[in-house]
Amino acid sequence: MSEKTIVRLIKTFAALLLLTFGGSLWYYTMGRKPKLVLSVPILDRNGSTSAHEAGPGQVLLVSAGKATLYDMAQLVGKWTISLSPKASSAPSVAPEPTATQSKLMKVSGPAKAAALPAPAPEEEDNGLRKLTVLPSGERPDLLLTKRVEKRRVKLVEWAAKLNAKRGTLKTPLQIEAFNEEAKKYHAELADARREASSSQAPAVRVANEDGGDRDAPRSFGRYSSFFGKTEVIAEGNALVVIRERSALLLDRATGKTTKEVALGGDVQHALRGVGCVFAISATPAGQREVTRIALADGAAQSIKVEAPEGQEGFRAKGPGQAFEPMVQEHRTELSASGSALLRLDIRLVEKKIVERQLVAAGAPSSLEEADKKTKGGVGNDAAIFAQALAEDAMRESTDGKERTDESTYEITLSRPFETGVAPLSVKVQGHADVFSTKTLDLVATPHALLAFDHTNKKLWEAKLACAVAPRIFSHEEEHEKGPPCLEDGARLYFFDQEFLSAFDLATGQPAWRIPNAGIRKVQLDGPGALYVSSANGNEDAPDYRGEPVVLKVDAQQGKILWKQTGYGNCIVTNGQLYVTKETRNAEDMVNAVFDRSKAIECRWKIYKLSKRTGESQWEWFQTRRARHIEGDGRTVALLFGDELQVLRSIAL
Repeated sequence: MSEKTIVRLIKTFAALLLLTFGGSLWYYTMGRKPKLVLSVPILDRNGSTSAHEAGPGQVLLVSAGKATLYDMAQLVGKWTISLSPKASSAPSVAPEPTATQSKLMKVSGPAKAAALPAPAPEEEDNGLRKLTVLPSGERPDLLLTKRVEKRRVKLVEWAAKLNAKRGTLKTPLQIEAFNEEAKKYHAELADARREASSSQAPAVRVANEDGGDRDAPRSFGRYSSFFGKTEVIAEGNALVVIRERSALLLDRATGKTTKEVALGGDVQHALRGVGCVFAISATPAGQREVTRIALADGAAQSIKVEAPEGQEGFRAKGPGQAFEPMVQEHRTELSASGSALLRLDIRLVEKKIVERQLVAAGAPSSLEEADKKTKGGVGNDAAIFAQALAEDAMRESTDGKERTDESTYEITLSRPFETGVAPLSVKVQGHADVFSTKTLDLVATPHALLAFDHTNKKLWEAKLACAVAPRIFSHEEEHEKGPPCLEDGARLYFFDQEFLSAFDLATGQPAWRIPNAGIRKVQLDGPGALYVSSANGNEDAPDYRGEPVVLKVDAQQGKILWKQTGYGNCIVTNGQLYVTKETRNAEDMVNAVFDRSKAIECRWKIYKLSKRTGESQWEWFQTRRARHIEGDGRTVALLFGDELQVLRSIAL
């Protein structure tokens, strides 16, 4: 080999080494960071905006009575339709971008943008005036009314300036600056409306067609309905949007309405069946109506459910007395998960409340005892301090006692939409919950887990260490929690308040159990790993610090592969793993009370984690909380109250 050849090889090797080093340095410092590739402003003044998965790589945004389908790969709105009842079935195509806007639509460039809709100064002027008009005989708050009037004048002038400026926009920077100012205007307008509403006595109410109060929920069960609630279920080319008192069947490709089905009341929630959707609504008469809607042709069939749904919670026997579980004489639960609808009627046979002492009653204050245990006082040991406060609070509110429902119930399983399936009745001890998977219907009590197939045949029964956690939660937490069960074709994974367990799907034999308190959600990915979101972690573990944790668990062996602490919600979607974290510092809390102009909602971050190690690959910071997170490969959509963002990253 000649000397020139050797030198050439050395130079080539050095160049490749330098290129590899430079590429790696770029990837880990800049390349894998997410980029905002789509930004859609939201101007829904009713606050009923929601986002939903509408198929692979598609997100349906529901806002201001309209639904828009966005393609996360092409970064375009494919169609927009009105969700008003009796609306035209012809969707409107997203308008073509202007020459200026088209420059913003490159994936590698900044997010797509368009100027926000123009404010309507006359409408806002009249709207704020009407809000401050009090009924006869009511005395107004003069200071508040004067402040509202001052803000009204400011907003009318601001709107006029924005309208004049909107027609002069020519460059992307001008559009971006205009959008920022318009967002501030609409935020100020929303705050002014809230302040104006508070000046009224009584508060502003919106009457329904039946004369009811739209601000009041129709029921107070697990799935209490509220104005603006939307359920979306996608299957094949069909898209079902259930909102208020109607269900629309849409063609996902074109947005065309193929069928509109009227419901008996406001929608509470929806369940996916086999080739159908079950819409559960609350009727004006206080009943529940279940409507089965076939996805093929929109054929609808309805039944009424007279018995109330489950009321999870506690109540006191009397003033100053400890709380005990709520025990209902008769309740009806409904369940389905890609299966036939199960109706579970639960009747009380014999009431029994069991009491257990958790903290010694009449004992000295735990806070005083904690002060004696710490070397530098309670301020030097936050963990002991927090535990002491919790014990004192429990002692004060419950006398240090835990009361559980150990009553005897008779449960009857029936299939209201299936012919030839006989009902089945069994007796259980303790509060019963029902859950469904693709192949099983599960009845869980504090001591046992009963499995039935979709013809009401009992397959097996397994022991549980304790009851499942109560499922009642706020709308903001809805996407952070999931059902306590899932299956993978061979095993059933189930968690209660203390353990995550794996059972053989056919026999119910336990394969493994992992102790972990406070599990909120369990998700399964394709390769056979479980991702566990826990609010508290395992209190018996040496490294327990009271922080939320995310675990990766080998689904076959039950072995914990890695653990990350401090993260909140965990989302597994299309082969990617995301987690969130939310914090507020002392300055934020002070501003929320004394200087609202500087106050922020929260300090919120979303992270993409490596599924192999659990280490963070990138993070995205916002001063607001995402209502919904939907991922597709390396693209993730974030729904905020005033914006839909789509991020893209090349992180592996």
